[in-house]
Amino acid sequence: MEQHDNLTTQEIKEYVVSFQILLDEFSKYLPSNFKIKILRDADIYSRSEYFQRLEEGVEIAKKQYQELTQEKKDHFDKLGRLNIKWKGKEDWTKLTEKEKNEKIYKGVLHEMSATANLPKVMSIVKSDDKVCLFTNPAPIFIAIGSTKTSVTKYWTGYGVLEYRNGKFYDRVLSPSQFEQLKNIQHDKVKTELINLSNFKEIWVYNKAIDFTKK
Repeated sequence: MEQHDNLTTQEIKEYVVSFQILLDEFSKYLPSNFKIKILRDADIYSRSEYFQRLEEGVEIAKKQYQELTQEKKDHFDKLGRLNIKWKGKEDWTKLTEKEKNEKIYKGVLHEMSATANLPKVMSIVKSDDKVCLFTNPAPIFIAIGSTKTSVTKYWTGYGVLEYRNGKFYDRVLSPSQFEQLKNIQHDKVKTELINLSNFKEIWVYNKAIDFTKK
């Protein structure tokens, strides 16, 4: 993550700690035979072996990227851009447009190769006895979304509630959706449910959210 997303080691550690806090909170409401845990690449690989495998995967991804349609390239470029923290471990905000595009391209290659060339991860996570779930459909994934009304990946999303017809609907907004809605009238409801900085309040929109209308 430091190499291609420009996050600091401390930020990565804080992410894992806060994620574990979330899992601990959710686990209070799970049945006894249902367990959730974090499995990191670092739990499986030594650093030297991991980076060797990753670099091998990047070389494979370079060839795969060239064979993609322009639509697929644009899709991966968008993912790569979303994952980058431009002012993070280093200040990438002052880079030229060409240099920024090179950072995005490097992020895309890691996105495409990170798991595909890590056989120890694949053998655990994507083995024949596992059922793989994800926000969007893919040949090996069952698509379940991030909520009943959203498919945005939670790590780039912003959670809100939509209130209509006497019910609350949870939504995870993409960055572009958040930009569309942030100045629209909404209530800010204070919450004490989870002791993390991102859970101090939740925005509530008292009407249907419809992104099909301009």
